[in-house]
Amino acid sequence: MPEDSSSEQLSRWLREVQLEPGGARQAAIEEASTLLAKSLAGGDVLDMVLLAHGHERGTAFGQLSNAIRGSDETFGGRPDDLDSKIAACATVAAVLAGNSKSASIASQGVRSAQWLGLAPAVSDLPDLGHSSAARRSEALRGRRTKWPAIGDDEFKGVPKFDAEGQEGQPATQQDLRKLRDASAGATRALRMGQQSLLRALSARLAAADEELDLLWWAFTGYSELAHKPWAEVMPEAAPVLCGIEFAQKLRFELEIPSTEALLARMLGGGSDDTIELATSVESAGRLVASTALPDGHPLLPVLSSISEFRALDGDESWKGSVGRWEIVPTHNTTRLALALQCARECVLSENL
Repeated sequence: MPEDSSSEQLSRWLREVQLEPGGARQAAIEEASTLLAKSLAGGDVLDMVLLAHGHERGTAFGQLSNAIRGSDETFGGRPDDLDSKIAACATVAAVLAGNSKSASIASQGVRSAQWLGLAPAVSDLPDLGHSSAARRSEALRGRRTKWPAIGDDEFKGVPKFDAEGQEGQPATQQDLRKLRDASAGATRALRMGQQSLLRALSARLAAADEELDLLWWAFTGYSELAHKPWAEVMPEAAPVLCGIEFAQKLRFELEIPSTEALLARMLGGGSDDTIELATSVESAGRLVASTALPDGHPLLPVLSSISEFRALDGDESWKGSVGRWEIVPTHNTTRLALALQCARECVLSENL
């Protein structure tokens, strides 16, 4: 089944929540989402993802509201209104459809929100986030690259000559001009083709090195942060340490498709065991003293918690302090899901 166009998708979303599709409001939302998708970057993308899940932060709603009013002056929605959240979803979807770092940030943000259990205004958003991440990851690593064809099409209009000229006639100045122009065109095509080929080969080489680093890391079975074999690392600390170490091996702005499988292998048979966020943070927090951590953000719950734990020197008050980012330390998840989220956050914080 072909994917919906952005207009059809938005109409369907409006119908599903019993809002009226079509008309000036839908057109204004479409125009606003397309416009914003071209300019949103960094933390603003994450804030728009939060707005799509009903949480206001930063200037996301102000940007969205102003953009909609540019086409529909009657728009007077609030951040928690359904049409505002749907407009935010449409904007995030437009970002996800692109081929930029913003698309990577949006996909990571959407999947982080899903890990937290946040519900978007439209049910399609998590699927869009996952499909965008898979597409971008493969494109960045050049796995589906079509090698550039460098042919001689430029010479199609040039007459064929033998030793005595064309059909026994000497070449004319027009023939020579055609040959000159074709040669110049072929040179340009060759240069551009070589540059394209070099970029593709560079991406594939970096991806191959990345794969080799990850495989050796997995093969050794040794935690570089804990300075001991994974079998000897406390199970409460392992998910966070595993996620951070995995992310440090990545060379691109998105995780590889096999991230979950590799992390499951490293965590072993207890990867599906349930663990509390605070328990893992307190167990691993002192082992990541040299790891750079981002400023707090609701969609970076693991790294924000570690940062606060470290800033307060492990004092219990960190659990209440992270509440300003709406982070719940008692959040329960599996050890594998926690490792995957931690790895994602590490890459996302680099993107920001």
